[in-house]
Amino acid sequence: MNIWPWHDCAISTMCTFCGVNKVNTSQREQGVFFTAKARRVRSALQDWESWRDTYMVNLCEAIDLAIDDPCYAEHLHLILISGNLRDDELDAQAAIYADIARVLNARYRPYFTEGVVAVTAPPRSIEGLQMMKDSGIDKVVFNLEAWMPDNFASECPGKQVIGRAHYLRMLREAVGIYGWGNSWCNLVLGLDSMADTI
Repeated sequence: MNIWPWHDCAISTMCTFCGVNKVNTSQREQGVFFTAKARRVRSALQDWESWRDTYMVNLCEAIDLAIDDPCYAEHLHLILISGNLRDDELDAQAAIYADIARVLNARYRPYFTEGVVAVTAPPRSIEGLQMMKDSGIDKVVFNLEAWMPDNFASECPGKQVIGRAHYLRMLREAVGIYGWGNSWCNLVLGLDSMADTI
């Protein structure tokens, strides 16, 4: 079960292979948290506070309707995922994820086979990592996409601005906070050679 609090990405420059900002619906640009095209005047946290309660009611209603589906009878893999907020709002993104995770854990924790898995950009601070853990996020996924530094830079130019070293540092820091095996990154096959990927 994927939970997407917003569907677009405001990273400084999109990854070359990503189409998240190309998916359009007639209602998309009127969304309350359309981060990439609409230039928000308020901070992400101010926007979040203005529609948080409505979002949480809608989220819980959707989960309540979905959770009894037979497809979740044996296993419910819960993933909290979205595009990035702006590069300077990654700690705010961690705070929003933590807020959502607290509600999910309070109402649905027994259903989640592996707990709450958060696929996100790494927060800017160690405190952001700890806040996510304290909220009940059990696993964090900070996707490098490409392992080799030159491929990471060319294929993920916005992530390169955030910094490959920052991604690696936060993955290492997460091991101490979340425990071994509870932090990882995905790689997109084909961006690196097979040997470099291995």
